[in-house]
Amino acid sequence: MQAERASSRLSPHLAAGTLSREEVLAAVAARLAERPDADWVRSLGAFRAALASGATGARGAVCPPAAPEGAAPPEDIWTRLKGKPDALRLRLAALHAGETGLPFVDAALRAMAASGWLPARLRGMLASVALHHLGLSEQAAGAALAAGLTDHSPPIHWAQMRRVALGHPVDPERLAGVLDPDGAFTRRWLPELAEVPDRVLQAPWRWEGARGLLGRRYPEPLVDPSAARAAGRTLARRPTARVEVIEGAAPRRPASAPTQQLCLDL
Repeated sequence: MQAERASSRLSPHLAAGTLSREEVLAAVAARLAERPDADWVRSLGAFRAALASGATGARGAVCPPAAPEGAAPPEDIWTRLKGKPDALRLRLAALHAGETGLPFVDAALRAMAASGWLPARLRGMLASVALHHLGLSEQAAGAALAAGLTDHSPPIHWAQMRRVALGHPVDPERLAGVLDPDGAFTRRWLPELAEVPDRVLQAPWRWEGARGLLGRRYPEPLVDPSAARAAGRTLARRPTARVEVIEGAAPRRPASAPTQQLCLDL
């Protein structure tokens, strides 16, 4: 609930280049030279480490996965979905609308749509769900999520998408128990779940009143969460087997050592 206001709010400026990392690091050093109290020292130290981590991610960037020859550009997702199976169109549309049927995921999607920003762990969760639960390709999922962020930085974003694609799936229900234990964040963005008890807020299909809610005021889950996680774990152990389900391309091997030359996100 507090992440947006508690952050530095500088990421859009860093992404757009209206501030450089060197300028921000110099400001942090100047503030530390003033010998602030211990809490500020810890916070500024963590902030400086995050800036350094972002710079490292940019230097080791990977480009967006290439579309098949003759395909539309990555941003034109809806054009590329014409003629594809209905299930794929529905899953991508649900990702845009925040209606996947997984409450913590939908709350994060709606928060991102409203503010253009999310904390890092929620971004990672959305990428994981898009890839491992919904079965979307790295290119389509990455383009869809990037479109909702005001601080989209292509080299960092695509490197993170690659790490998530090769990692193990996140359990949104379990993560909600850690980051939103009282359900305040979920309830803020999903008022249609107001009647659902706290004990089943993140899994309303387990509620005895689900019949009057799911498929009416709130969607049924697009996928069975347990089955999707199991499938994602299997695929994560065989990363070369991930099928590019949106583009219809042949499976590709993960990129080798990342290039030092950045790419243009055109």
